[in-house]
Amino acid sequence: MMKIAFPMKERDVEHKGYQAFVDTLTRVPDLKVNAVPQSAELSVGVGAADFIADVWYKDKLSQFIIEVKSNGQPRNAAAAIAQLKTFISGIDQPAHPVFIAPYISKETRAMCEEAGVNYLDLAGNARIAFDGIYIEREAVGNPFKEKREFRAIFSPKSAQVLKILLRTPERPWRMADLADAANVSIGQVSNVKSALIEQDWATVAQGGFALRDPGGLLEAWRDVYDGVSGSVLHYYTTLHGARLDEAVRSLMELLDEPHAMLASFTAANWYAPYARVGSEIFYADQEGLELLTQALQLSPAAKGGNVTITCLYDKMPLMDAQSIGVDRWCTSPVQTYLDLWISGERGREAAEFLRREAFSW
Repeated sequence: MMKIAFPMKERDVEHKGYQAFVDTLTRVPDLKVNAVPQSAELSVGVGAADFIADVWYKDKLSQFIIEVKSNGQPRNAAAAIAQLKTFISGIDQPAHPVFIAPYISKETRAMCEEAGVNYLDLAGNARIAFDGIYIEREAVGNPFKEKREFRAIFSPKSAQVLKILLRTPERPWRMADLADAANVSIGQVSNVKSALIEQDWATVAQGGFALRDPGGLLEAWRDVYDGVSGSVLHYYTTLHGARLDEAVRSLMELLDEPHAMLASFTAANWYAPYARVGSEIFYADQEGLELLTQALQLSPAAKGGNVTITCLYDKMPLMDAQSIGVDRWCTSPVQTYLDLWISGERGREAAEFLRREAFSW
């Protein structure tokens, strides 16, 4: 079963979050925070906030209503913001809302700022403004990040579902239809759907569910992507220019299904030409490898090769191949983007150029 998140225990976050709030404010000279029982659900008349704090600064009292979540994902933050607004609307005196979580991303911080909600996390990020006092800190990195949180979402089978969603992000999909299109089980699609909604990358729509933030999804994917699984083989061919292109075209015309396809920089040159490298790059299964070896007259190269072929351990990437014209199989724009992103500085530049040219979102 896919595990979507690995949150800290709620009580631990409440205790540490309250202490971080106190420590942050008491760094301001002449400011005092009244001791508040460190137990959750202090009543504010219209519900239960996690904490209420009285803060004194130069004989002036300010009250803070604090909501703590064990996960700072946008969906949880949106719920906390709504709760805080409800709490504050139900009390007589002015109060300042504060959202606390182990880690609050830039996206979530922007949500808080837009809503007029202060925030603080255990990683060191904070923005608290009241009565002429302004505290803002930005920490480097996320010490609470669990890469496993995203690994399951971007596993090969899940990735096939994501690639189909990213082709037409605005389209609502029924789970059965998406399972058929991706050639995976409905259970797999259900897990992906839950993960996407939890991360606020997708939303329930009429007729199924659809992506709401395809750009955010793609960026999260690229940050954990480390390439396809396969053996990377280097070859040399005496074919160049038009002769090489004709050999590739002639081979792919014979393929009823994509046993081999252009990848990385080579594929990008057919979508959005940006940078050329000194090697032609392919993905292939075992049959495709043998066909490429014959058609391109390849010989193994310990160094100085001009053809690189990744012989795939599984065929999932080949299922997402895109036909360019009638005589060319390429990795899809999404797969090409991911492969470029992990190919050094020039690769990232080419990836961003491809994104601007090939994606409308």
